[in-house]
Amino acid sequence: MDPSSIKQNGSKILLKASSLQNYDAGVVYRHMAEKWRFKLGVQSRYHLNKYSYTYNRKKLDRQTTDFLKNDVMTSISYQLAPHTVIIGDLWWQNSDRIIPESITSGGIIQTQKDINTRTRIGAKHYGNKHIWETSFAYANEKLHFMTPGVDSKANTDIFIINTGWTEIHKESHYFGLQHRSETASPNFYTETKYRNTTQLSGAKNFNWEPDFMTHISFRQDLTDGKLMPLSWTLLNKYRKLTVIFSSNYNLPGLNDLYWPVGGNPYLKTEKALKGEIQFSPQFKQWRGRIAVYANMVRDWIQWVPHSNGNWAATNQKKVLSRGVELQAHYHYPINTTAIDFHIEYAFNRTTALEHYYDPSLIGKQLIYIPRHKASLSTDYSRHHWRFHLAYDFTDIRFDAADESSFLKAYHLVSAYVAREIGATTIRLDVNNLLNQDYSIVRFFPNPGIHAELSAIIRFY
Repeated sequence: MDPSSIKQNGSKILLKASSLQNYDAGVVYRHMAEKWRFKLGVQSRYHLNKYSYTYNRKKLDRQTTDFLKNDVMTSISYQLAPHTVIIGDLWWQNSDRIIPESITSGGIIQTQKDINTRTRIGAKHYGNKHIWETSFAYANEKLHFMTPGVDSKANTDIFIINTGWTEIHKESHYFGLQHRSETASPNFYTETKYRNTTQLSGAKNFNWEPDFMTHISFRQDLTDGKLMPLSWTLLNKYRKLTVIFSSNYNLPGLNDLYWPVGGNPYLKTEKALKGEIQFSPQFKQWRGRIAVYANMVRDWIQWVPHSNGNWAATNQKKVLSRGVELQAHYHYPINTTAIDFHIEYAFNRTTALEHYYDPSLIGKQLIYIPRHKASLSTDYSRHHWRFHLAYDFTDIRFDAADESSFLKAYHLVSAYVAREIGATTIRLDVNNLLNQDYSIVRFFPNPGIHAELSAIIRFY
């Protein structure tokens, strides 16, 4: 279930059916009393993802996913006192799927089962100029991955205690303290793995004048008794111009380190330094955004394919990602009619500046990262009708580190029409209208033209 669905107001029933033989059904129920707020969401999905593809000029049927997934989400709040609210959340998910093999493989069956439970309970106290919040969260994640030669079972427990203080006035500031404890005990580890992180964070705004502000924030982590690199952000905004500098780090996950096929226990911590300039012009019904950025990353953690068909985690010694993003949006309302146009373009150049074992790869675009992406969409709404048409372009993506082979660029066109009938919205989507034969990752084809019919029935 989309977590945003349960946060929206109103109770509703959701139904979907796709030509790929994918089916969804769900309900969101919302109840409000004098001091209580309650939301419950339940959703079930059965996705076959059944379609054909063309390989070596032959039309073949793709292995189905037989994906069954059930979600339950609840959100409860109770006003304990005039300025104090108790909150609680629960999310439970159970899924079972077949993972389609590469179309070049021998059809080995891979299955994966996941059972995830996440809970949180906390309290918020609202003062005249401050908000104090504290919470306790627990998550349990079970994963069972099977092939004829692999039987991997993983059980992970996560405990999080968090408290934070936000002062609200002209120059607001925040301070927070969090402790996170992870315990992972898969059957492919030689021993149970632990990770404990204590985090101190803070932020403050400086409003120099009505059109000029500065925001600073920091986060300092202590992981397993070791001080991690300081993460920080410095943002300056003057009218429509924004300049951002930031530094961050990323520890390799436990699966990155210890997964039986591809895990790398020698992975290093990823460290990043980023700068970005944004300009947001506006003229009548037009709104735009221009962004130029550069991101320097040391020991970039990346999963890359090997000649045997398996993927493995590795560190890229030093990577520079830089690019330009352009956006423009036009909104034109006429009485009960509205027309919207949205245009986006992104240029991204991501290359290795230094390499641990092959200097010839320096300057080469990293695999599966397109240099150019663009999209164009238009919406037309009138009374109870809405029409949407979108075009997306993705440039070639190299799938070999030396740029010796690449996946061809692809063009996708999609559309939908929606109609409101009383408290019911019916929508028909048609995707890949040009029936493009394309792959995001080599040897894993995507479906051609396909349709989806959905209905949202609101009740109060």
